[in-house]
Amino acid sequence: RTIAVDYASHSPHVEPLGAELRSALAGIAPRPADIPFYSTVHGRTLDGTALTPEYWYANLRQPVLFAEATRALHAAGHATYIEVSPHPTLTHAIEETLEGTDPAVLHTLHRDHAGPDQLTAALTRAHTRGLPLDWAALYPEAHPTDLPTYPFQHAHYWLTAPATTGLAPHHPLLTSATPLAERDQWLFSGRVSLRSHPWLADHAITGTPLLPGTALLEMAAGAGRHIGCPDLAELVLHAPLPVPNGGDEAVLHLEVAEPDDTGRREFSVHARVEPAGSRSDTAAEWSRLATGVLTIPVAEGDRARRSAWPPAGAAAADPADAYARLAERGYDYGPAFQGLRAMWTRGPEVFAEVDLPESGGSAADFIVHPAVLDAALHAAISTGAAGPADSLRLPFSWSGVRMYGAGTSAVRVEAAPAGNDAVRLRLTDRTGAEVATVDSLVLRDLRPEGLAGSAGGHRDLYTIGWSPAPDRAGPAHAAARWAVIGAESLKLEAVLAEAGTAVQEYPDPGALVSALGSGAPAPDVVVLPMAYDSPAPGASVRAEDARAAARRALELLHDVSAAGPATILVLTRGAVTALPDEAVRDLAAAPVWGLVRSAQTEQPGRFVLVDADDTAASLRALPDALATGEPQVAVREGRIHLPRLSRAPRGAAAPASFDPEGTVLITGATGTLGALLARHLVARHGVRRLLLASRRGPDAPGADALRADLTALGATVTLAACDVADRDAVAALIASVPGDHRLTGVIHAAGVLDDATFDALGADQIDRVMRPKADAAAHLHDLTRDLDLSAFVLFSSVAGVLGTGGQANYAAANAYLDALAEHRRASGLAATSLAWGLWSEASEMTGHLGAAETARMARSGVLPMSTDHGLALFDAALHRDDPVLVAAQITRFHRGGARPPSPLLRGSARRGEARAAAAGGSDARGLADLPDAERNRALLRLVHKHTATLLGRDASEEIQPDQPFSDMGVDSLIALELRNSLKAETGLELSSGLLFDHPTPKALVQYLDGKLRPAAEDPGPEITDAEIRTMLKRIPVERIRDEGLLDVLFGLADPVSPRRTEGPPGPGAGEVPLDDMGVDDLVNLALETDNSPRMNDSGD
Repeated sequence: RTIAVDYASHSPHVEPLGAELRSALAGIAPRPADIPFYSTVHGRTLDGTALTPEYWYANLRQPVLFAEATRALHAAGHATYIEVSPHPTLTHAIEETLEGTDPAVLHTLHRDHAGPDQLTAALTRAHTRGLPLDWAALYPEAHPTDLPTYPFQHAHYWLTAPATTGLAPHHPLLTSATPLAERDQWLFSGRVSLRSHPWLADHAITGTPLLPGTALLEMAAGAGRHIGCPDLAELVLHAPLPVPNGGDEAVLHLEVAEPDDTGRREFSVHARVEPAGSRSDTAAEWSRLATGVLTIPVAEGDRARRSAWPPAGAAAADPADAYARLAERGYDYGPAFQGLRAMWTRGPEVFAEVDLPESGGSAADFIVHPAVLDAALHAAISTGAAGPADSLRLPFSWSGVRMYGAGTSAVRVEAAPAGNDAVRLRLTDRTGAEVATVDSLVLRDLRPEGLAGSAGGHRDLYTIGWSPAPDRAGPAHAAARWAVIGAESLKLEAVLAEAGTAVQEYPDPGALVSALGSGAPAPDVVVLPMAYDSPAPGASVRAEDARAAARRALELLHDVSAAGPATILVLTRGAVTALPDEAVRDLAAAPVWGLVRSAQTEQPGRFVLVDADDTAASLRALPDALATGEPQVAVREGRIHLPRLSRAPRGAAAPASFDPEGTVLITGATGTLGALLARHLVARHGVRRLLLASRRGPDAPGADALRADLTALGATVTLAACDVADRDAVAALIASVPGDHRLTGVIHAAGVLDDATFDALGADQIDRVMRPKADAAAHLHDLTRDLDLSAFVLFSSVAGVLGTGGQANYAAANAYLDALAEHRRASGLAATSLAWGLWSEASEMTGHLGAAETARMARSGVLPMSTDHGLALFDAALHRDDPVLVAAQITRFHRGGARPPSPLLRGSARRGEARAAAAGGSDARGLADLPDAERNRALLRLVHKHTATLLGRDASEEIQPDQPFSDMGVDSLIALELRNSLKAETGLELSSGLLFDHPTPKALVQYLDGKLRPAAEDPGPEITDAEIRTMLKRIPVERIRDEGLLDVLFGLADPVSPRRTEGPPGPGAGEVPLDDMGVDDLVNLALETDNSPRMNDSGD
């Protein structure tokens, strides 16, 4: 903007004052600065002695390098910026310069606002960003007070609903009913398995199919109806039962006792698993699943029917969101248990409609099909009304259960609170007639590790497989305009040209930018070849090559991204193993896959990863690979392969053995996970000698306690301070192992984080994260490859496999670990890389995670797992042959039926979820056609829903329209995710600075409404002939010819156009204004044929 001043600083206008300024400042005597001084003249730090009179003249004459100085501050680790001024003038510039890095940018005062209030507000903002403040200086008479140990809760409501059917002589869960001799007692029996009841597979909790509590309720009610006691006074569930698979069966016994004086009968349910083909005496021990009391019905009056549905004042909610929230907490429901069709809330009450899905089978022989009654609970659990929103809760006790229905497969549900952690339920049919009522249902937390040792405990180990892509019928991207960057472009250009792809080569991104600036047509696809030399078997591995590759990839991707919106195809050669007998041929390029996977998460649709072999057929297939629409592809001999994650089959039962006389080295040993693992190795695996390395060694916090614990368990412990990124230090560490207790195992658990969004990530952050993880792993590999190790375990992360937003450097480091494990196995060496998911145990890697970050991980498909469960997975992985295993609790449900964030999860979506994706529509469908007021409300709901989801909140009502997103806790990564979600929902092109430009939900809705409004009000005029001619004029004729459109245009042209000139033109003859030319005239003019008309200047 224009500033009203008498002179222009930082320009030649200052030069006439040069001599006077130098003279006036001649007395200045600069001295070294005590505080680091960042110069906006040079854009870097300066020693105080450089602040001479000449410097201060330059300060007034030269441009202000504010952005450069700000970036230098950020690179030095500064994250807080306070502008002390009467009014903020630099705050916006700092935020814009450091966009994506989440700095704390504060200002002290604001024009036209009360000074003390503004200063207090600034101090408050500083406090919320973790800055140390001396509150006593501001409030000397105040005293601190303790806050509650839990966040304030705003959840109100609960939900549950069942469906009904009649009881047939042979109940689906009870195959026999036996009266016991000489006693008025009964024994009911049944058998369940995934083979006999396949719909039970869809009631999975953290990946393990469990017999639902509603099935036990149905069994009890069925038995009670058989003996004349159909009501349940109480049912208490004691233990979950994983449903057996693979031919195993669970035998169920329901024993009913004699009635008391009032007719009440106590009962219990026990189960045991019988392996396939075994005798009954070899089955497992019986376990008690439930106990309860059956009663005789009490006479009741007429049951009232509800006339209005949904009830007045109830607000609609989205079942898809309910299931997405449940999935984030570990409820891995499949199609048969996704029966919610509609939901409403009214204060603390919840209402719902439930239909039995097709995959649930028939309800005819049930009283209330377990899947229908279970679905009736989902709305209440998903809203948090049943307890904390981040907990995993299952039915614990039922009281006052009465079932009236028979054969009903669709129900309406009314749920209301009935005390602490309890809900009251009423189920009716579509006419309002009661089907079932529950006076009280109480839920309790389930600890996932309780399932770790049961059937299905191994299910959270996954392998990465590659399968051939289905054949495509249709055109590839051969007709698109391609550009290739880098030295390999000559060979690639020739091969792609053979496939009919037009390719332009550029030596570097700068050349591409220069060409575009000179008017060259923008490419549709830019190829970045990333190929390096791989170490030969037995040769040393150089992790610095991998870091250099990651830094180069980051720089190129940043530069090419800035050049335009083209699809960026990153091409590697042998950086991944796509066929069973392959080895990693390009270890240095492996981190590029992790880096780009994270970039794909942040910027969907922008980047494509392709790994090809050296055959010309594979390079010619690149357009076909792009045409698959898959973000990650491998091409082998011209055949396209796609990556998918699949469960690892069950392994052996016995854990791997460690030599009790040998030494096991653990890096990162004094960290949370390293210490847990050390204790586990001693207690579970009998390890007796540990070499525990960390940066601080015995001086690390908790080191003494760790040594004491391990010594008490009988282990000999050496704590060593070692920078494992330093090869010489690692060599000295290994050399310190005594010969009579040789090194027999290595577990590398060291690592650090330095998160940033992809656009803001710097090369220094690549090095900072990769050195302690990738360099250290390479040193450990090289220095132990001649030792006979029984275990070489690398603690990797699911970030390198699935790609996690804001962690491209961390993903790169872990992708390298995975590739190194593959490389070792190909060389005949022990190696297992465990790509860990999210541990619920707070550690150096996870201690910073809040609800929003945990919800973000859940949206990527990864749920928190307990320490016991993680250690059980470690044990299961040790005795497998797979070089790379993903150890994580992964949900199979994705919000709104959307495609999973990572392509590796796409093959895992079940049929019902695929149907939901096809049938479910977004809230924004048809927004442009809505009336203005209704469209505005729909957009506000859309923004609220996605904001609440991304922040990990229970309900969108918690989001206030006028509250700034930054005050809600929306950081740069959440802002990107919100932009991506709204872009997908609305189909609008939205910039990465969307929330910066529109900082509140209300402002954002106004902007979105403005972008949608033209489409609602103006369908757009038809394109006129004149506009077609103008557009054709702008297309180079070579492009028309190369695209094969010349014959099409000739076919469209009028063969007898009166505007075509006949014979040689005379002066002024045959001149036709451009707007009057036909298509054939335009083509002839472009081709300069004999039939070309001459163009009148007035028509140009």
